[in-house]
Amino acid sequence: MPKDYFNNYTKGEAHTYGLKCASPAFTEDIRQVVYVAKGEDRKIKIIHDAHSRRFLQVHVAESAKTEIEIVLVAKENSTVDSYIEILHEGNEGKSILAVRGYTEGNGRIISRIRTYVPHEVFRVHATQNVILYQFGNEGVVDCIPVLEIQNKTTVSSHAVRLDKITESEYWQAGRNGMTIEMYQSLKKESFK
Repeated sequence: MPKDYFNNYTKGEAHTYGLKCASPAFTEDIRQVVYVAKGEDRKIKIIHDAHSRRFLQVHVAESAKTEIEIVLVAKENSTVDSYIEILHEGNEGKSILAVRGYTEGNGRIISRIRTYVPHEVFRVHATQNVILYQFGNEGVVDCIPVLEIQNKTTVSSHAVRLDKITESEYWQAGRNGMTIEMYQSLKKESFK
């Protein structure tokens, strides 16, 4: 079984997750563990828009399917630290993870994702899809996606798109009769 990352820190403590990704100390750490039973089909949606660290661990049993949607919103002077871990524990499980979000002002998103399929679990489908936007020049988006697949019968994929909305995009939107605020509003509405 993989290392238990939930117990790998002291609550509220600052952490470093690599060369450039550092999480501040938080007063709130939210932990959630979800068990998707054999044959169950479960959908999970979380909107994380507060200055906090949030952990979600999902255990996927045999022939179970889970669709997880995470929306991350880091507004001015806030950091949103999100860790999602999907553990496949039975054959023919399926997990679909979609992480979407944006930063405003000097907001910061730290998104860590891990999907784990051990050697003894077969015919799993695991998908990760991440789309994060940075509005303005001061926000920061860090994304660390990990697919840890230990057998050859698993079908897995992941896609990460980190976009900084540039002046040329705003100019193009202006050519089509949109203000900067309208363009940003349309982008943000697409996450709801």
